[in-house]
This record gives sequence, structure tokens and C-alpha cells, in this order.
Amino acid sequence: MWRRLFGPKNSLILAYDKSTAITREELDEQLDHVAAYYKFVRLSEIVGKLRQMDANGMASVVFLSARKGLFLQILPELQARSIPVTIFADPNLIGTNRLAPEEEIAVYQKKFPELNKNASLANARAAGAFPVECADPLDFSVTWGKITEVPASLRDVGISLSSETTPGDFTQNIKFISQRVGTAPTSLYGKQFLSTINDDQWSALGVHTILGNKRGVIDKNTSRFDLPQFFFEKTQ
Repeated sequence: MWRRLFGPKNSLILAYDKSTAITREELDEQLDHVAAYYKFVRLSEIVGKLRQMDANGMASVVFLSARKGLFLQILPELQARSIPVTIFADPNLIGTNRLAPEEEIAVYQKKFPELNKNASLANARAAGAFPVECADPLDFSVTWGKITEVPASLRDVGISLSSETTPGDFTQNIKFISQRVGTAPTSLYGKQFLSTINDDQWSALGVHTILGNKRGVIDKNTSRFDLPQFFFEKTQ
């Protein structure tokens, strides 16, 4: 009750992608600081309140990808604190032992520096076998089973795609994820692959919210189809 009366008049999204980008000490400091002022909830709860023009005093942790490093090094701390997490899953990567195309190309370029900086994935693969020794194993995705091991009360599963798609394929991907995790994803990370679709069309496709890459906080005027991420300022 005190948060509603005296707490912050905004909400936050704390987004994590690669576990190597943050130390355990930094993670604890961030979670402690936010917990002192905000209530941790699933992203779907913030969106539900935002649709009612009320999104105050809440914070949501999201995994921008379902990387092994996040599950091994960050998820245990979230679960120890009973903090929910929204996991953006790319159906093209889960359980495939492949990286997103741009990341796979970058790994190839470590092994084959002669590759052009604008090389396509096909060009990179033509250079030779994938150089596993140049890749960080923590950057690869977990399996669907690992995702479903997270208690349903502490997780949302959204959809993220590493390649362009059509509305029809997008619908099939939503069905596929629903079959794997038991619930249909209603949140999306990044909309660059379907830039011609408007907000009404997203709603028709079952998407209630889109998380973008801009910085900021959520207030009652924030578009749920362009949610900002909150970034902690680095201190020297």
C-alpha cells in the first residue's frame, strides 16, 4: 500500500542479455536498490496496469534471450529472491546450438579475419567449420525444458526472432512456443523484422506489448508497443 501512496510514479524494466556483462556484485546491488522502491512483477502485470493508465511502483526483470549464461549465473539469484522473469525466446535458436546470425558471423570472423566485415552468414559458413573454440558456450541458448523448469508463477515467456518473418510465420511461431511452454507469448522483443505492422495488427496477432531498445522508465503515457529499458549509470 505504501508503494502506491508514496512510491515512485513510474515502473522499470531491467533487461539482461549476456551474463558476462554484469558481475554478481553488480547484480545484487541493482536488485537491492530496485527492491527498496519497487515491487518486482512479471512484465505482463506491468502491461496490464499500463492498459489501465496505471503503471506505478513496479519493476520487471527480462532476459532478452534464453542464454545458458543467464540461466546459470543470474536466474538462481532471481529465484532465491522469488523475483519473476520474462524470458524472450527465439524459436529459431532454442536447443539448436546455434547463435543469432550476426553473432555467428562475429565468431567466424575471429577465426577467419579475412572475412569482410559485412560478410553474410552464407559467406561465413563457406569459410570452414564453425569455430567452436572461438565462441563463449554461455552465449548459446538453453533448451525448452530448461525454460519450463522455471516455476510458472515466476515466469512469462515472450517471443524474439533473429531473422525476418511474415505475419503467417509469426503466428506459427507463437503456436510453436505455446506448445513448448504451455502458454501463448503475448510480449515481443524488437519489431524491426515486421516494421510495416501497426499496433492494431500486433494486437490481432496476439501481441500485447513490444520491448524496444530505447532507454527510460515507464509512466502512464508510455506506449506498450515501445517499452523502454532502464539502464543503471556506471560509476567510475
